[in-house]
Amino acid sequence: MGCDIHLYTEYYRSINNSEKWINNDLWKINPYYEPGNIDGEQELKLSPIWRGRDYNLFAILADVRNYDDNTPISQPKGVPKDASPEYLKAVEQYGSDGHSHSYLSLPELIEYSKNNKLIKYQGMMSQFNADLVDAGAMPNSWCGWASPELKYVHREWFGANESLEQLIQAMKKQVREIYYDDSESNYERFRIVFFFDN
Repeated sequence: MGCDIHLYTEYYRSINNSEKWINNDLWKINPYYEPGNIDGEQELKLSPIWRGRDYNLFAILADVRNYDDNTPISQPKGVPKDASPEYLKAVEQYGSDGHSHSYLSLPELIEYSKNNKLIKYQGMMSQFNADLVDAGAMPNSWCGWASPELKYVHREWFGANESLEQLIQAMKKQVREIYYDDSESNYERFRIVFFFDN
């Protein structure tokens, strides 16, 4: 069974003389929503800052699906008590189906990226892709397991974590939009909060 991430962004600011974490995600009207149907679709759907199923990124963020034995930024920290109401509602809705709840600030992601330029990958692939790996390039595709009839070969290699870099750049862009500059003093006031489901 596959694993997915539910990732939200928050920024810290004083609102009406109260310091708090505020959700900064884009939400869209859900055309399938039916008022009064408590078991149906939500009225608003999250359009997250990062979308995808990248187990290497999941491993780095919270040691989830860490098949390649990469060092995570941290073990899951749990749900922050000061999280935005939107995030807390999502956590409640997923209940026990949600797991490995955590949160990370932008500086934590940047620091990890600086100190871990390359991460470990491994997988089964065609001989063509294995030749790419043997030549020092990233393969076009690979998988965790393949039928013997395909005659795939196993390779291990190191490469850049492009998903982490994309996430960091998207977060920096949001910092610029919120605070009108991207000075590092504002980075600590911006974080992701997230959990996974299988």
